[in-house]
Amino acid sequence: METFEVYNPCNGEVVGVCKKATFEDVNQAIEAAHEAFKLWKKTPVAERVKLQHKAATGMRNKADELANILANELGRPINGCLLEINRSADLLDFYAEEGLRMKGEVTQHNIEGEKALIIREPIGVVGSITPFNYPITLLMMKLGAALVAGCTIVAKPSDDTPLSTLKLCEIFDDAGYPPNVFQVVTGAGRIVGNALVSHPLVSKIAFTGGTSTGKNIGQIAA
Repeated sequence: METFEVYNPCNGEVVGVCKKATFEDVNQAIEAAHEAFKLWKKTPVAERVKLQHKAATGMRNKADELANILANELGRPINGCLLEINRSADLLDFYAEEGLRMKGEVTQHNIEGEKALIIREPIGVVGSITPFNYPITLLMMKLGAALVAGCTIVAKPSDDTPLSTLKLCEIFDDAGYPPNVFQVVTGAGRIVGNALVSHPLVSKIAFTGGTSTGKNIGQIAA
């Protein structure tokens, strides 16, 4: 298994080692997420909301530990890291409550004997690609909406800041999420990112990053 080192940008010290995922690793993660989706989409919204609030509480309970990991890999002062984590937990709570507001519609088309019902259903596996600068917040803006809607998610963090995302995945596991509903794959964007974007079982890509990378993702996804 190949690995890569994560460095503290302030002093150059190695603060962690992560797996360098292969194309096959990404495929396995996506296929597992697709299988998990079959049950997760049937989980009552109220239960998904309850789990999401529990994960937000878990983030706050482990804010100090998570902030230290983030400070070491990002080089940001600890107070700024704590602020990001607490605001991210608030985002998770916000999306959870929005999940309770999802509603269908009965449209009035005035055709005798007919009624039209519009319902909203989860689309499947969501691929998340996030940059280094706000790794927790930018992930929550994608994950918070996807999970409560009934989608599963495979997240690819920046090579510079993968440790906080991996720790976040542990927090979600501890909150009681079913296996493979939220997964993290680490490694080079040209391998992991391309594999995630091009996979036929990925129904949506949520990306924050540079314009050139975004254009490349759009071409591959198309």
